[in-house]
Formats: sequence, structure tokens, C-alpha cells
Amino acid sequence: MVSSKMAIFLLILPFLIIFGACANIYNDQVGYKASQIHDQMPVPKNAEITSGEANNQKIKESVFYKLNGIGGQQGLYPPMSYIEKIEESGWKQLKEERMGGKFTFIKEETKIWVIIYEDSFSIHILDETD
Repeated sequence: MVSSKMAIFLLILPFLIIFGACANIYNDQVGYKASQIHDQMPVPKNAEITSGEANNQKIKESVFYKLNGIGGQQGLYPPMSYIEKIEESGWKQLKEERMGGKFTFIKEETKIWVIIYEDSFSIHILDETD
């Protein structure tokens, strides 16, 4: 016979699994925090830093984040609410430089790329010394 504690645990277990799986999904209601690369560049609070490498001579510094569903299917649908949040933080989007999920922003003398994929995104500070 199953004890009452075990029965309660078995009832709660599916909810814990579902909640745990959904905790790292993009949701603009979760809020934002400062990025690791620039304290005035917001990132979703539930984004987790992950490893990555940028192989581009224009890039001075990079940080990579994992966040399920941020870019939609195949990264084709980046969240405009996130882009708007970046603009609200004082960054100007250089729309003429946008390519797919790559957004270019500038603030003061700093130029940044935000590149959004299906389940991850990266932020790159560009080296503008050229």
C-alpha cells in the first residue's frame, strides 16, 4: 500500500518536472538583468551563461546565453519585446545593419551585436578601431 506522503509526492512530481523544464524559456514577464559583458545591456533574467566562441575579427568581447525559445522556430522570430527593452535602455538600433537574427546597437562609443538563435543568443562588443 502506498503511504499518503508517497501519494502526495507522486501527484506533485509531474508539476515539478513541468515547472523545471519551463523555467528556462523566454518570457518577457520574467524581467531583465544587466548582461555580463556590459552593465547597460539588458538580458532576460532567466538566461543562463553558456560557453561559446566568436570567430570574427570585428568582435572584441563576447558572452553567450542559453534561453529556450528566445528566437522562435529556427531563430526566425526574435522577440521584439526584448529588442524594445534594449532600446528603452538607451541603445539605438542601427536597422540598416540588421541581418536575420543579428541586431546592431550603439550607445555612446560602444557598438554591440545581439545575435538571436532558436534557443540561445549572444552579445558581442565590436572593436571599432579599424
